[in-house]
Amino acid sequence: LPYNQGATSPDPVFHITNSGVGHAIMGEASAAGAGFGLYGLSAAIAGRGVYGLSSSATGASYGVFGESASTDGRGVAGWATSSSGVNYGVRGFSASTEGIGVEGQGTAVTGVNIGVRGETASPDGFSGFFTGGTFYSDLPVGLGTKTPSRSVSIFDDSGTSAISFNSN
Repeated sequence: LPYNQGATSPDPVFHITNSGVGHAIMGEASAAGAGFGLYGLSAAIAGRGVYGLSSSATGASYGVFGESASTDGRGVAGWATSSSGVNYGVRGFSASTEGIGVEGQGTAVTGVNIGVRGETASPDGFSGFFTGGTFYSDLPVGLGTKTPSRSVSIFDDSGTSAISFNSN
């Protein structure tokens, strides 16, 4: 190695099969800095730089799985770099009648963790935006407060309780 060869084919140019439980391919970048263990690039209009498919019809399988051991890590990250158009850093889909397009879980049993978080740098933007369906929470909801004391607690910019109520 290094190996550099090109081809024009609708079929895979390079194919490896491992019939065991191990990896078919493993890439490792061991130098300090921002190296890539595996890098994929597609210049096609509807291309995918990296594509993962789990063909099992049952079980909790993943087409793409990411994991980070860093105290400031991200298991999976997406970044849409175009400064115009409607693009998505990360987008999820589900075709199931009981499916979930995007799920987040804070799995630590103590501390103030967050299952799903949104943030915008634009003063005209939305950190969370929902259309269709119904918004549901089985715990108290707070607007302008991190510690709602009632079913719904709404506070103004100064931190004064504007309205709150309990459901029956």
